[in-house]
Amino acid sequence: MSRRLAVVGATGAVVSVAAAAFVIVGGLPGVLYACGILTAGLFAAVKLGVVPVPRDSADGRWRRKSVVIAELRAEIEDQTRRAGELGDRLEREAEEARALQEALSVRIGELERAADGLQALVEEERARFEQFLGRVSGGIGHRGDELAALERDLTALVGS
Repeated sequence: MSRRLAVVGATGAVVSVAAAAFVIVGGLPGVLYACGILTAGLFAAVKLGVVPVPRDSADGRWRRKSVVIAELRAEIEDQTRRAGELGDRLEREAEEARALQEALSVRIGELERAADGLQALVEEERARFEQFLGRVSGGIGHRGDELAALERDLTALVGS
């Protein structure tokens, strides 16, 4: 209560002195004197501690700007940290992709060699099958001639 009373008393005194300066001097110079007296009263109130100053910083007028700057610096640090983490992650994933590519290239080479081997095996089996088929068909043709000769001989025997 006494603090409030001191603030009201100091404010009343400064305003009355400013009003007196305006009345005594008058006109524009009186207005300027009154504004100067009010400003001096405000500075005196701040210096004497009648008007509280924020405790966050030594100079209250920079408090808001310093808070904003601190927040922006913290955000920049956070973004820098995140960018570093993303860069590290990207490097790890790129290395994993290179290792996977090499493994897949090796596996593709193995599969191509296996396919070539199977193709050669198929060609070899085809050649063997064709040889076997040639022998079987030649044998059947030869047996057919023998059967025809036997049939002629049998018809000649039966027919005579």
